[in-house]
Amino acid sequence: MLIARQSELTEHVAMNQSSLATIGDGFIALAEGKARLPDILGLELDHLNAAADVKAAYIEGLSGFAVKLSTRFYDNPRHGRPSASGLMVVVDGATGEPRCLLLDEGYLTSLRTALAGALAARHLAPERVDAVTVFGAGSQARWQIQALQLVRQFRQVFVVARDSDKAAVCAHDLGRLTGVEADPAPAKQAVARSQVVVTTTPSRLPLLKADMIHPELHITAMGSDAPHKQEIDAAAAAAADRFICDARHQCLARGELRAAVQHGGFDPAGALELGDILVGKAAGRESRQEFTYCDLTGVGVQDTAIALHAERLMTQRGAGSTL
Repeated sequence: MLIARQSELTEHVAMNQSSLATIGDGFIALAEGKARLPDILGLELDHLNAAADVKAAYIEGLSGFAVKLSTRFYDNPRHGRPSASGLMVVVDGATGEPRCLLLDEGYLTSLRTALAGALAARHLAPERVDAVTVFGAGSQARWQIQALQLVRQFRQVFVVARDSDKAAVCAHDLGRLTGVEADPAPAKQAVARSQVVVTTTPSRLPLLKADMIHPELHITAMGSDAPHKQEIDAAAAAAADRFICDARHQCLARGELRAAVQHGGFDPAGALELGDILVGKAAGRESRQEFTYCDLTGVGVQDTAIALHAERLMTQRGAGSTL
């Protein structure tokens, strides 16, 4: 069995166009009916301000599939530890034997999540983006903005967060990581000046209100991945020219689509899937004036895609260790 640790994975599995294409291939397989996607096994630990889940997917044509454990302990940063952790196991598709253990401590999950946001922006954001707003000041806020640079150029980033000190630190980090100006800002002013907004928080109450929406805006919402979470006003979906999900059934249970249907009167039949855009079954953005909205809950095809990509890179380069 090949074993790869986080330090090795960060060295060999990068945020680049190759990894972006890999995640795209996972969504294409889902759209073409070539993926088997089980329900998420989720564990909510409210008394610990924490959660854990298990995701998996089988994709036809690949030599194996991945099973992933992901944990989020939101109080960890107070003790100097990252909030997210986890691991992935690659299972051989012919024998069922585990053949690769990826001790990524959440790295591959963070990467594949950010790359899905970049895919959404590639097809849904305006071609010209001057400013971007990110809600949240955690690690995924940094990941999302860096991934966005794979598909769009921009000159300004605004960071919206409840904790002003964390917003300032995040803005400083983003300026260093991206080379663009980054500043903390109030939500309403930031959104009004932005063409792309990414929400990355575990909020249970809407942070982005419907009256903040304007033409030429694209929203990628990726923080709501459980039935009790919501970052976007439920009324926002009805205003969208295009509402896109990573997986409609999953978003209806765990994403912003759930709130939009239950409290915003949105018809779920109007929700398209990201993979349908990638294979040409549905259109992405068709004019600059449109308002587009993408709901990402994290799908198992992303995990299998990135895990086998990581295994392939580690094997080609003779990295990792064997057991």
